[in-house]
Amino acid sequence: TALDPRFQGVVNIYCGDVKTSKGTSLYLVNGRFLHAAKCPTWWVVGTNDGNVSPASSQTGFEECARCFGHAMIPRLPHSHIGFEFGSAMRMAKHFSCGEPSLPILGPTKIRGRMVSAKVLKPGKSIGRAVLHYTKDRNVVKNANERKWAEIPATFEAGVVSAEIPVGAFQAYLSLYEKDEGRFHDLCGSSDVLEF
Repeated sequence: TALDPRFQGVVNIYCGDVKTSKGTSLYLVNGRFLHAAKCPTWWVVGTNDGNVSPASSQTGFEECARCFGHAMIPRLPHSHIGFEFGSAMRMAKHFSCGEPSLPILGPTKIRGRMVSAKVLKPGKSIGRAVLHYTKDRNVVKNANERKWAEIPATFEAGVVSAEIPVGAFQAYLSLYEKDEGRFHDLCGSSDVLEF
């Protein structure tokens, strides 16, 4: 996407974050060209991937010049079945054939204990809205061992909102379609917040 302008869109499965070596600004792994992206990029990532955490995925979203959105799937570990995800195929069809995208959420806003995000695109059919969160800050050795929970969020007047649970360390909103897909990945997610 940074080098060839002919792509209509990119679906980045797993990784695609930004990591730097200690003491330098040298980008490693996938993220070194994100700042120069020339076409819309959609991520399908999991909260429990051993190679990338929700926080490091967020650095990728922020670094990408053309971040279109992302689906953050709770409790999803790393694997090699990415193109079996309905979300990957759905977004590929959106970019190449103009089919409806998955739900897309705008920037996250925090007011007191309430978090909200405007719905920029609703997808095909809105099913449910949730807040995913973890309280495991220092409880586990690795980020992929964190336990994630969810509570219902409110979807009203084009905005998804929820109250942040006491003790939450990280959280994000997701808006699911009525058919959530085999892997519960037919959704759009907000930025990952850290408290």
